[in-house]
Amino acid sequence: LVLAVAMGVFAVGQGASWDRSQADQAAYRTGADIAVRESTVPPFGQGGVFDEVDGVAAVAPVARTSFTVGKARSVEVLATDTRTAPDLLHLREDLTDEPTAALLRPLGRARVAAGGLALPEEVHELRFRLRLSVVREGGDEAAGAGATSVFVTMRDRYGVPYRFVAGDLPSDGHAHTLTVRLADAAGGEAGRPAGPLHLTGFIATHTAPAVSVERRLVLEDLLTVGAGGAEHPVLPKEDQRWSSAVRATDPQGILGLGEREHPEVRTLRPSRAPDDPLLTARYTTGSAKPPGYRSRPVTVEVSLLATGESPKTDEPLPAVATDAFLSATGASVGDTVQNEIGGTELPVRITGSLEALPTTGADDGGGALLFDLAALDARLQAEDGDPLEADEWWLGASPGTSDEIAERLRAIPSTGTVVAREELTERLRSDPLGSRPRTALTGIAVAAAVLAATGFAVSAAGAARERRNEYAVLQALGAPRRMLARTPLLEQGALVLLSLLLGVGLGTLLTRLVVPLIVLTSQADTPIPALLVDVPVGPLLQLVGVLVAAPLIMIAVTALRGAVPAASLRAERGD
Repeated sequence: LVLAVAMGVFAVGQGASWDRSQADQAAYRTGADIAVRESTVPPFGQGGVFDEVDGVAAVAPVARTSFTVGKARSVEVLATDTRTAPDLLHLREDLTDEPTAALLRPLGRARVAAGGLALPEEVHELRFRLRLSVVREGGDEAAGAGATSVFVTMRDRYGVPYRFVAGDLPSDGHAHTLTVRLADAAGGEAGRPAGPLHLTGFIATHTAPAVSVERRLVLEDLLTVGAGGAEHPVLPKEDQRWSSAVRATDPQGILGLGEREHPEVRTLRPSRAPDDPLLTARYTTGSAKPPGYRSRPVTVEVSLLATGESPKTDEPLPAVATDAFLSATGASVGDTVQNEIGGTELPVRITGSLEALPTTGADDGGGALLFDLAALDARLQAEDGDPLEADEWWLGASPGTSDEIAERLRAIPSTGTVVAREELTERLRSDPLGSRPRTALTGIAVAAAVLAATGFAVSAAGAARERRNEYAVLQALGAPRRMLARTPLLEQGALVLLSLLLGVGLGTLLTRLVVPLIVLTSQADTPIPALLVDVPVGPLLQLVGVLVAAPLIMIAVTALRGAVPAASLRAERGD
């Protein structure tokens, strides 16, 4: 009976632990209820596609990059919308010491109140008139000073920034209409931006000339074009603030060298009256040695930004780190470390830690860092870096709708790869590497239970037969029949209870020692996250009930049969 109970407990524990491990692995690989990856739509047009899918309860963008630390150990960087991630991220409780919401809360605090001009819904085109003039000595305007490339920057509702080419603007003093076809940038009919969108600024780029000149850039009007061709003017708010920034691509350091000048924005004046231009800026181009054998062209970017709150570049950016990252860098929670993210050196303050971060690789490298995407992008832009764009999306599904949502998404040709957590769980559980040993263990446990029940029944019957004459004498001497029936019940019951306790203890010990060694992935690797041994109480009680039922029934039957005193005593005398 001890062996049967132990084998049963081991079979129950192995099966429950296997099922839980497959569910944990599926949640770790997916990150949320549903993950959408490798979409064929440009990043700008991916976020709004999920607005039209029934059953989607929440959406969060995910961006990734990496850098190296120590001995070429790769660190994965994952950035997402930490406002919605606590409701989406499937993070096993034992992977961190605090709730997910509390773990991610410091990351969201690094967000800044982003500015920008709000655009109406369903924007297909953005049109604006610009006039660029060259101002020479005495303030005269002259034409023919070369063309300037103009870009437009925008932000979607998740705080992810985008940059679009508007075209070339000649510095001839005349107004020119430039157009940004947002519908095409979103991938045509297959894509849809995550609105509402905000126009965050204009960027004018030029090659630094040999002699610096002053230019005047005027934004005369700005309008959007909807799906039906209707035009809507975009007017800044009265309290709209503008700021400027100058950035140069100058690896040789020749811009402004010697008697040459550095570029600068001298004046920036927004509209003050209805008839005024929306924005007027005066700036100098800067100057550099002409491109030649030993000098390369210097590209200057003049940014005019509809700003909100600026990121605090003197403060470290908060992040959550895995234990592997802390081990690779020798850092601890609360420390600040310097990391090169997206080609930009940033100070990062570790606000929390976790054993493993879902959707990242094994922790034998440099580990992983988790950021708030909007906060990270704003900081990268403030440091003249390139912001990250979302290349993956986490979706939360309403209860019981995960499979249906996955099918709807797969019906969209441009969606890419759709991974549903529940589907992946079922696929992993059907892996023969785990399902076949589980079936074998169940069969062994059943066989052991049958043998134990049979053996115990025979043993109980033999013991009852041996004591039958003794009980007959005691009964003839006046011993109560109820007391005689209770005695074997207590004796055999104690034996069953002891066997049960020993079997449960032995089975639990074997489960905790052996199951972690035999539960592997389909590639025979240790599962991530690590296996948690599970011996569920409900199935265990059912198992115990089934295993002890036969012995208890046999004990009760033999005890209640009693003995015939006269016949037993005659047999005792040999009559």
